[in-house]
Order: sequence, then structure tokens, then C-alpha cells
Amino acid sequence: VIPQNKFVGWGASGVRRNCMDYAKAQIAKVGYQISSYYASGQTFQIYTTQNGVNNTNLSNGISYLKYALSNGIPVIVGVDDAPGHPGNLDNSTDHFIVIVGMGTNSTGNYFQFYDNASGNVSQGASSLNLLYYDSNTGIISGNSQTDYANNQPLPYTITMIRKSKPL
Repeated sequence: VIPQNKFVGWGASGVRRNCMDYAKAQIAKVGYQISSYYASGQTFQIYTTQNGVNNTNLSNGISYLKYALSNGIPVIVGVDDAPGHPGNLDNSTDHFIVIVGMGTNSTGNYFQFYDNASGNVSQGASSLNLLYYDSNTGIISGNSQTDYANNQPLPYTITMIRKSKPL
């Protein structure tokens, strides 16, 4: 839902250097903004490291992602990428990325994402940035091609899905 030539990479001018601000700048490129975390029904907390998967929020969140992507709307999601957290309210989310597509391949059903933690479009907007839904565990996870940590692709698990709204 966002062409690669509109990728907003780390170091882009005018964007404060943190992942949420880059993700917000990314969806703004196509006329959207993130909804309020605190507004009722705007955030689907689908997973926490403390409690695992919330099946109701997972179902609602996946339905929202499918609706949004089918209507050309990118979606910011939180991900867990390492033990601990940097202080986010759910005590699980480490990083924010933007869901830009969905599909199916030989591995399964996936959501494609842009990882604005990279200034390199071939990593941040890679067609290999895929998160797969595991229907047995309820986990949506995969690897980012962005190698900002130890020069290794990072494993991401979606923790929260945030609704988008027009600017």
C-alpha cells in the first residue's frame, strides 16, 4: 500500500530519530496518521511477554489488518524483538514497524512490512520483510532484513496493532 520509492528510512531529514516517529512519517506519505493509543477500540494488544496471546484481540486485529490493507491503508504495529523492553506501556513492545501488504507463499500467510530502522531501502523495504501467522500458537512473527543489531536480521513478534486514520 506504500510504494518503495516512498520509503522513509532512518536518518531522513525532519524526523526525530526514533522508530515511532519514522513509522508515523511513513504512513503520512500516503495520507494517514496513527490513532491514539488510549482511545477505546484503537489499539489491539494481541501479545505480551507476560500473558502470551490474547485471542480476542488477535482475531479483531487480524480482521482490521485485512480490512485496512484491502483498502490501501498502511498500519503501524508494535513488535517484540528482544528480551526486556525500552519502557513502553505494555512491557513487551520494543520497536514499531509499518504493515504495507499481505499474501500467501509456500511458508504460509504473511504480512509484509517496512522497517524504518534502516536507512537502506533494500533492507527496510525488502520484499523479504514478512511476518507469518501461526494458527497453532496465534503468534505473528518473522525476520526483518534490517541489520541494525549485531549485523543480523532481527526476529519480530507483533505485540500490538494500532488503527490508522486519514490525516
